[in-house]
Amino acid sequence: MFKILQKAVLEAAKIQLKYFRTAELDVSRKTDHQNIVTIADKQSQDCIQNVILQEMKKEGISADDIGFIGEEDLQDEGSHVFVIDPIDGTSNFASGIDYFCSSIAYFKEGVLTAGIIYRPVHDELYYAEKGKGAFCIIQGTQLPLAMKSVDTKDLMMSTNFGETMRNADQLPLIERLMPSYRGVRAFGAVALDLAKVAGNEIGTSVDKGPFVWDISAGKIIIEEAGGVVFDWVGNDVILDLSNRSKRYSLIACHPDTKKLVLSRL
Repeated sequence: MFKILQKAVLEAAKIQLKYFRTAELDVSRKTDHQNIVTIADKQSQDCIQNVILQEMKKEGISADDIGFIGEEDLQDEGSHVFVIDPIDGTSNFASGIDYFCSSIAYFKEGVLTAGIIYRPVHDELYYAEKGKGAFCIIQGTQLPLAMKSVDTKDLMMSTNFGETMRNADQLPLIERLMPSYRGVRAFGAVALDLAKVAGNEIGTSVDKGPFVWDISAGKIIIEEAGGVVFDWVGNDVILDLSNRSKRYSLIACHPDTKKLVLSRL
C-alpha cells in the first residue's frame, strides 16, 4: 500500500508546486473567507483519486470495491476506502506559506490500515501501516518514528484556529494547558501537526472541529509511532466513515503526557 499512496501524493505534489506562490490559484469561498478552496485543491484530489484507481486495478481490485471520501465533495462507498485531504492547510497554501500537506488514509473493510502525509515544499513524507510501525522520509533519508516521553516544559503545543475559533471552549483549554508547555503555535494544518507529533517536533496537538480527512492518516501514524489520539474526555477517537460532516475533538501526544492533559480538561 505504501507504493500506491506514495505515488498518489507525489503526483499531487507536482500540481501543488506548480500553483504555489502564483496568481493562478482561483481562490473561492466554501462558506466564508476563512473556509476556502483553490484550483490546486480540486486538481490534487482528482489526481490522487485517479492514481489510486489505476494502481489498485493493477493489484486486481475492481473499481466497484474502491471507495473515496474527500474534502472536496467526494463520497463513494467500497470495501477499500481512501480518505483524502488533497491540501491540508489551504489557507497557508493560498497565502504562500509552506506549511501544508496532502493526507491520505486507507481503510480496509472499515479498519484504518495505512496513512501517508506529504509536505511537498520540504520533501517530508510520513507513513504508517497497521502493525508495521511508522517512518518518515526527509529529502530521501528514511528514519523510523518512535515517540519519546519528554517533560512538557520542553515541548511545544500546537492548535488551530480559523473556523475552530467559534468553539468557545477551545481557547480556555489552551489557556489551562499553556503554562505546562514551552509555547503554543497555530501552524494551520492539522494533518501536518499530527505528523510532527509523531516525529517529536510537536509535543501535543489540540484541536476541536477537524473532519475525518484531516485526522485519519495522522492518527495511524501517531499510534504506530507509539503515541495516543483521544477526545476531550479521554476516550479513543472513533472515526465514522458514514458521516463525512462529523467534526472531532482530539488531542494527540505521548501516552505519558495524556495524564497531564486530562488533569487540565
